[in-house]
Amino acid sequence: MALNNLDLAALVSSRICHDLISPIGAINNGLELLNMSGLVHDGPEIQLIGDSVKSARARIRFFRITLVPLLVMSLGRPRLFRSWMICLIVGG
Repeated sequence: MALNNLDLAALVSSRICHDLISPIGAINNGLELLNMSGLVHDGPEIQLIGDSVKSARARIRFFRITLVPLLVMSLGRPRLFRSWMICLIVGG
């Protein structure tokens, strides 16, 4: 299967979003564990990290929702678009 430029752009965009969301989720989980342990108080440092995680997750969601489907729709390939949307909804 030969890839054209739009196919490649859609695949790269999806991969970047996927690769970034996993470590961002891990940071968020770590913050929750620290808060639950009671060893770390919710000071300005923890709040800054938490706010940064929320911002990063929101940006990744924005890119997933807008950029990737637009690229796929521009290919005129409804099956590919459907599979991307399923991944988006499921979180994969």
